Amino acid sequence: MSDSQTEQNVAAILGASDAEPARAAALAVAVRGASKTYPNGVRALESIDIEVREGDFATLLGPSGCGKSTLLRMIGGLSSPTTGSVVLGSVKQPATSGASTTVGLRGQTPGAAHRKPGLAFVFQNPTLMPWASVERNVRLPLDLMGEATGSAPRVHAALQLVALNDFAGVYPRELSGGMQMRASIARALVTEPRLLLMDEPFGALDEITRHRLDREISDLWARRWLTVIFVTHSIYEAVFLSTRVLVMSARPGRIVGELAITEPQPRAEAFRLSERYARWCKELSEMLAAGSDKSGAQPLSA
Repeated sequence: MSDSQTEQNVAAILGASDAEPARAAALAVAVRGASKTYPNGVRALESIDIEVREGDFATLLGPSGCGKSTLLRMIGGLSSPTTGSVVLGSVKQPATSGASTTVGLRGQTPGAAHRKPGLAFVFQNPTLMPWASVERNVRLPLDLMGEATGSAPRVHAALQLVALNDFAGVYPRELSGGMQMRASIARALVTEPRLLLMDEPFGALDEITRHRLDREISDLWARRWLTVIFVTHSIYEAVFLSTRVLVMSARPGRIVGELAITEPQPRAEAFRLSERYARWCKELSEMLAAGSDKSGAQPLSA
């Protein structure tokens, strides 16, 4: 494949970054009165109301076990709320009879949203197939969507975005933890999503690798009209990455605060050393502590 073809494919995945942000920020995700109670009686989430606009980098921040991942899975259609609704895109459909209703991007059903480009999920672990090469792992969503024919340029472009184009033929066991996570991100990007859900993707990595991947995902987000909902329990990561941070209480999880990080994007490593960064971290830390004090969390035995 020629360099010009590769550039065209990368541009297609990145999107028209110069033109897109000028558009009015439409509603990408709306969670209305959503709660989650498991069959054993544990209340994971209680009355969640949030809105995420197109182009947001919204981070769910809270202590371990507060329901951040549960909320993200509900947004991704991998779990249903016990009450309330989750709406993706501009189509709104109320819940009926206390049941949840999830509408896919551009009004698709949840199943269609997962079969077609629009939404992609990056999990805490890379979840790569150990018997398949990096290239085959990245191609997997296209295989499942029935779009494997002619997919090589898209796979190559996705690998190039995460700087793994020289490792297409190797197996996951031959990659470092950071490189495996890059492959997982490439697998998500190959579908050219508009909404990217990331569930603590860098939590298991060392600080140096984590900081590098934070910079890379921030740069990718800033170069395209992409909406990201990111889960973390790190105040420092939330401040570095986010346009908005939604603070959650301890279980049962509730939104107890929101902080808009009004700093230019993408953010260079020097931002971490600035006084502004320290002030943002302090404010967010105080907000998190105040929310935890008022949470009325259930004991672990609940």
